Amino acid sequence: MSGSADFVPVVKFGDVVRRRPGMYIGDEGASALQHLIDEIVSNAVDQYLRGNASRVDVRIGADGAIEVRDDGAGLALDQPGPGGSDSLATYHLLHPHWTPQAEPAAPHVHLHRLPGIGLAIVNQLSAEFLCRSWRDGACWEQRFVRGEPVAPPRVVARGDERGTLFRFRPIAECLGVALPDAGLLRATLWKTAHLFPGLRIGLDTEVFHAPGGMADYLRTLEDPTAPAQRRWQDRPAFHWRGRYGAYQLDAAAIGFADESAPCIWRAWVNGRSTPLLGSHVDGFRQALASQSWQPAAALIHLTTYDPPFAGPCRDRYVSDEARAVIRTALAAPLEAFFQLHPDIGNRPRPASLAATDGGDVDVDDLYVDVVRLSLEKTGAARFCLHLETAAGHVTEIDFWTSRKGRLQVSVAADERASAAMGLVLRKADGEFERLETGACRCHVERMTRGLCWLGLDVGDLPTVHVDLASRGYVKARRRS
Repeated sequence: MSGSADFVPVVKFGDVVRRRPGMYIGDEGASALQHLIDEIVSNAVDQYLRGNASRVDVRIGADGAIEVRDDGAGLALDQPGPGGSDSLATYHLLHPHWTPQAEPAAPHVHLHRLPGIGLAIVNQLSAEFLCRSWRDGACWEQRFVRGEPVAPPRVVARGDERGTLFRFRPIAECLGVALPDAGLLRATLWKTAHLFPGLRIGLDTEVFHAPGGMADYLRTLEDPTAPAQRRWQDRPAFHWRGRYGAYQLDAAAIGFADESAPCIWRAWVNGRSTPLLGSHVDGFRQALASQSWQPAAALIHLTTYDPPFAGPCRDRYVSDEARAVIRTALAAPLEAFFQLHPDIGNRPRPASLAATDGGDVDVDDLYVDVVRLSLEKTGAARFCLHLETAAGHVTEIDFWTSRKGRLQVSVAADERASAAMGLVLRKADGEFERLETGACRCHVERMTRGLCWLGLDVGDLPTVHVDLASRGYVKARRRS
C-alpha cells in the first residue's frame, strides 16, 4: 500500500460522532439520550439566568420526536455566520464548541453530569432536527437531516412572539434507545426547577415550579418511615438565597444530625451535581459550625463563572476563594436565624462543655497539641489562621478589618473539632506572617457553669483568651 497522503481518507465530523458517540455522550442508553435533552434545556436555563426567559417546556411525541421550547431571546438565524455558513446559529449547530457561545452576562449551566457537548452534537445524533426561533418580529426556521442542513434559514411567520423551538428525533442505533426514560426525565426537570427557583418547567401536561428553591427541595428529603424522634419536618428550616460578589448562593438546612442519622448533604455547582461535595460544602459546614449546628439535612447550590473542579469527572468543586466567601456570606443569616428561633430544638452543645456544666475541671486534661499552624494573607485586608491538631482536627480563623478599625475574627472548626466560635479582637502590632510550629498550644484554661475560657498561644505572641458559652456564643478579649 502506498504511503501517499492521497490515500488518507477524510472523515466528516458527523460521521465521527455517529461512529463513536460514546466519546461525546458517554455510555449508550437512557443516560445518553438524557444528555442530549439536558444540553438543550441547559441553553434555556442560560436564557433564564440572563433574564430573557421564564419558561421551558419538554414534550415527547409518539413517534419518538423530542420537543424543547423556551420563551427566550431566540437564536441568531438572521445573522451571517463565519466561513460561509448560512447564519451564526447555523454555524453553531454544525460545528462543535467546548466553551459557552452566549454573551457573558450570566454563568453557563450544565445540567448533565458529563461535560457540555454543544448543540452540534445533538444535531449530528438526530435523524431529523428542526430549529425554529423568533427574532425581531420574524420566525426563522431551519431543518437538518443527520446533521446536514436541508436548506438555508427562512422566515415562516411574522408577529410579536418570542422564544425558540427545537424538535429532534434521535438516531436509535447510535444511542441504544429510541425514547427517553420517563422517570429519569421527570426527575431531572423537577430538580432543575428547584435549582433555579422561579423558572417554570413543563413536561407534557405537568409543570414544575419551585419559587422556594432549596427550601422547597429540603422538605422532600426526610424519610417518612423514620422514627418520630428523628423526624424534622415540623422544625423551622434555615434558608438563604442571594448574591455575594461573583457568587449566587441558595442554601438551606433543617433538623439535627446524630450518630444514627448523619447529615444528608446535597450540593450543586451551576446546575451540575457534585456528589463528592467540595469547597462550597466546606464553606457552608464552617458557617454551620460557627453556630454549633450539625443539621439533619443541608443543601447548597452555587452559581458562578467558570467554576473549577477537581479532575475531568467534575464530581468535586475546588475553590478556596469560594469556600471563604460562602462561609462569610452565610454567617450573618445563620446568626439571625438562631436569634429568631432560640428554641429551635436540642441544638447539640460541645461535648467538653456539656460534661462540665456547673463546675470546674482540671484544665491539664483538656490540652490540645497543635501540630501545624499557618497564617496566610487571603485578601487585601483579610487573613486566615489554620490550626491542625495531632488528632486531625482543623480550625480556621478568618481575620478582616471592620469599619471602626477593629479586626473582625470568625473562627470555624470542622465536624470533629470540639467547638466553633465567632469573636472580635484587636490587631496585634506588626505585620502578619506565615507561621509553622509544633510548639504552639490551643488549650482550655478554665470551665465553669457552662463557660469555657480558651487560650490560644501562638509562639511568643500574647495569649488570646476566648470566653465560649455553652450555647456557642462567644465573648473575647486579650488579657495582660
